[in-house]
Amino acid sequence: MIDADTLVVLDGGRVRARGSHGELLATDALYRELVEALRISADPQQV
Repeated sequence: MIDADTLVVLDGGRVRARGSHGELLATDALYRELVEALRISADPQQV
């Protein structure tokens, strides 16, 4: 995901945002929440 040129964030079947990993982290709260949830599920000790 981090190395992709462009990512698309869908919400309810509609495009909510698009951009690089860094751009989406900076501009889209839903994307940040997803990344954080994936981090926690990958390392349950972070909870």
